Amino acid sequence: MNRRKFIKIGGIGIAGFTAINCGGTSHANKVDPADAADGGPAVDHAEGKIVAKYEFTSIGWASFGIVLPKGRAKIGLRIGELLTQIDVKNRWDDGSIRYAILTTKVRQPGEYDIVVAAADTKSFDPAIPAAELTLNIERWGYGSDDVKNSHWGIYKSVLPGSVNTKDLWLDGPLVKEWRVRDIPNKNGTKHPFLSNIWDVRIYNDNSGTIDVAVENVRDVTIADAVIYSTDITIKGQNVYRHDATQTGPGLISFRDNESYGRYQCTAEHGLAAGNFIRITSGKLATEVIGIGDNPRENYFSQYSRTFSTDQRVLVNNNTWEKVFLHRYGARWHKLIEMNDYVESGVKIDFKSWIEAGAIPEYRQDVSNTVSVIDDKQWKSGDILGFANMRVYMGGTGGRGEIGPYPAWTMRYIVHQTPELRKQMLICGDAAGSFASHYTKNDPTKFVTFDENPNYVTASSNGDKPLNSRRGSYISWENAHGGSHSYVPYLVTGLRYYSDELLHYGHIAVNSTGARKKSTIYKGPVLWVNQVRGTAWTIRNVADAAYYTPDDCEYKDYFKNVVERNLKSLDGIFEKEPARVSPLGLVYLANMGTKEARIAPWMLSFLMWSLQHARDQGAQGGTVFIESSLRALFEPVYAETAFNPRFSASYYIPFGIYGGSSTNIKWFQTWKEVFEYNMSAAYTKGREPDWGYGHSIRLAAITAKKMGKPWADKVHDFIMKMLTEKKQLNNMKNGNVYPQYALAYPQ
Repeated sequence: MNRRKFIKIGGIGIAGFTAINCGGTSHANKVDPADAADGGPAVDHAEGKIVAKYEFTSIGWASFGIVLPKGRAKIGLRIGELLTQIDVKNRWDDGSIRYAILTTKVRQPGEYDIVVAAADTKSFDPAIPAAELTLNIERWGYGSDDVKNSHWGIYKSVLPGSVNTKDLWLDGPLVKEWRVRDIPNKNGTKHPFLSNIWDVRIYNDNSGTIDVAVENVRDVTIADAVIYSTDITIKGQNVYRHDATQTGPGLISFRDNESYGRYQCTAEHGLAAGNFIRITSGKLATEVIGIGDNPRENYFSQYSRTFSTDQRVLVNNNTWEKVFLHRYGARWHKLIEMNDYVESGVKIDFKSWIEAGAIPEYRQDVSNTVSVIDDKQWKSGDILGFANMRVYMGGTGGRGEIGPYPAWTMRYIVHQTPELRKQMLICGDAAGSFASHYTKNDPTKFVTFDENPNYVTASSNGDKPLNSRRGSYISWENAHGGSHSYVPYLVTGLRYYSDELLHYGHIAVNSTGARKKSTIYKGPVLWVNQVRGTAWTIRNVADAAYYTPDDCEYKDYFKNVVERNLKSLDGIFEKEPARVSPLGLVYLANMGTKEARIAPWMLSFLMWSLQHARDQGAQGGTVFIESSLRALFEPVYAETAFNPRFSASYYIPFGIYGGSSTNIKWFQTWKEVFEYNMSAAYTKGREPDWGYGHSIRLAAITAKKMGKPWADKVHDFIMKMLTEKKQLNNMKNGNVYPQYALAYPQ
């Protein structure tokens, strides 16, 4: 078994809520009989054609994802000669399979061909276990006693004894999975703002899993962070418990950390970043405080968001306890095995995924380093923990989650060890821990840009959640946001990760803020973020656009956002030519205050992200990409007065900023750019150590994909500089740059 550790044990929806149209299988695997008869219009659809080779390392049930290029298969897929169930989630515009979840029972480990074959559309009736979720919620939080009384006490959710046929995720001869959305209730009264999900997966031998999720995402005035204990029972047996509190060892204390210039909690308390503690003695008794990132320097009050020196003095030498605090905007899940379920280990053939544009190809010489994540209760891998990720998403520095895809995801794709898979999936679980999940009162419905462009960022009433995001604190940040759940979803087909893909697509659009309004371009203008923020925002929206299930009601919305942005970037050249430097740089938002400048590494991120969206099928962006590639690399591939050894500088000025994008005094030649870069007026002018060379490789890879004849020369120069500056090893073996270790196209 190569998943993270499970807990092993021997449809009614939410009243008044419509089921979200985003995941039901809708029998998408069943194709037109005429297509099944002739194999489809292209030769690649021919039955028996091998499309991939997957390896199964142990016996047991295997449900996993497969991504195929356009035109590769249409009627269905089969694993060797094994009985195979296929649940198609995405099709290309020609009807061929883009992404599907395959299921089989492996009785003999080994490598198997995945071949084109007609789908078996039989189904079966599963045995449904009795299951119950209990939340024992403390009487704690803001508001009057009446408000507090309305959401504390013991709330329960009971799994219905029938299949919810209106919301099937998997359906065929081998496995059936369905979803039940509910609101925990206390004596028949539903909780005012919490909700929960049952994702029930039963195989035809009646073994399977139940995935239980709890959400604090609904747009309700009294919504708040809550403290509770959790119990999950199946067949009357308690299979999971998380206490609401745990007494802390010793007295709490702070000390000055000179290297960080702020106080930090002493390490002997064993707290993990993301834990919450409550003071239980002294003048600040009952105060709840959050633990920041290692080395635990960022203590903050849950509501004031600051924790003053005076407060630290009052807290020191008092008793305390850990509290399980579920913030507003966060969600968690727990996957539980039942009835002697055994899972087969799967090694995926990623060649077809790369060819389809779903993921990049990575260098094969990267290390298989894995960071051990402690998933015991209250630790970083626990529910509502943050795994390997920073609690404060806006933090800078060498972080594994910043880049095209996280470092642990890259290493899993290359090496596929069980340890790397576990690390990647725990980080996928932790996507729910960030307060980046906002819905309407109906948790299946999102507030889109078209409905309210200021929903997440605005301060005025009516433009933001009704509770003013009370109790949320830890949230998304565009410039440093990662892709946590995309690859975990494609690998496992787990619906929780598909939900996270949706949530992160929405937060990426909505957190751009009121600046999205434009009199020139229609819709959300994502490129008013920092350039790196634009890159990661477009990546997350594009991945949601092309890999949320085809029946998702938000799919076209995401596609439109991506394409409007790519086309609006091209439109700058016609509509706002004053933004364009004679040397190719296009001035976007936040590109300088005194100088109109480029951060080559940021622009490289954006080049990769735009091309990634185009690889997925998005239209537009070509004019902008080609102009930006010139601004990045002309000094490398052509004879200019700008020394190419400075091409990986932190910033390069292209002109003097006059206060607006229409008032820039652009430098006319590379000579002017270089002279200003080296002048006393510009403090960044020094030859870089090429630590950012790993980043600008992404743009060189984009140039190769765009067919630029000079791309090889540029890439060779970058690799030469990385070798000369002794930076190459950081990409292969280090912890700072491995996520940028993309393979150069041949």
